[in-house]
Amino acid sequence: MELHLLRIHVELSWGYSVKVPSTSAAEPSLLMPPPTTLIGAFAKGLSYVLGDRVECLVDSGRLASYAVKASSFIASAHAGFKSRQALTSWSDLTRSYAVPYLQTQYRTPKDKAMWFGVHALGKVYAPSMKVSLAYVVNASKAKAVLGSEWRGLLMKSSFCLSSLGSKEGMVSVDDADLSPLREVSGNVVETLYYAPLEAVEAAPAGRAVLEFWDPRSMEAWLSSAKAGVSMVAYVTPLDVESMIPAVLRLRLSRLGVALTVDSDPSTTVVLLKRWLE
Repeated sequence: MELHLLRIHVELSWGYSVKVPSTSAAEPSLLMPPPTTLIGAFAKGLSYVLGDRVECLVDSGRLASYAVKASSFIASAHAGFKSRQALTSWSDLTRSYAVPYLQTQYRTPKDKAMWFGVHALGKVYAPSMKVSLAYVVNASKAKAVLGSEWRGLLMKSSFCLSSLGSKEGMVSVDDADLSPLREVSGNVVETLYYAPLEAVEAAPAGRAVLEFWDPRSMEAWLSSAKAGVSMVAYVTPLDVESMIPAVLRLRLSRLGVALTVDSDPSTTVVLLKRWLE
């Protein structure tokens, strides 16, 4: 299997807001943008480059996010921080449209005062933070979906990435690169990016562990998805106390595999073997 690592190097404007799945009025933000967010952000650029310019498509008779097109050839996606600065988790009060949460009898014009409510909107502030987004691309699948010019289309799509999480989480793309991957020899690796907890023997002490939607689950991309979408625990490069990122040193489990371009932590990712099957 021919695998490539697509890295998109971005700079955050102020930070990002990625709503925790299954929450409604309460809107805390995940501390790091999950794989589904990374794939969705890339898919937006891909839709521009391919001329589709749509957010949804029909997959096997079901309405799905356009991200299914990108997820068909992206085996895994990972985020890592290149700047050693602390993240600040915060909640801003916002005046939100509350009609979807109201009972039908309260949606009439005479009850207009109830149409809006004050909600706490979760955000993670990290102004000017340098972030590296890493995508493991299955070359044969990318060629099947995008054609013989798949490399150029991936690079063009990378430079169309404009935000992470909510559309207000603007980013600027500094650079992008696409390189062949090889498997790491040995079972101890260092990586800049978060990794599935199941792929390592144990999470290093003091590092934050987060749960994200399973990026390999089709249910994650469907408009009809329920709160029961499978979750995957990830060990992150964030210190649980200072919220300052640092390189992860991990020992692989029998379920995990490490892939690298040149053995540097910035080009090394850890994922589950089953994602490559």
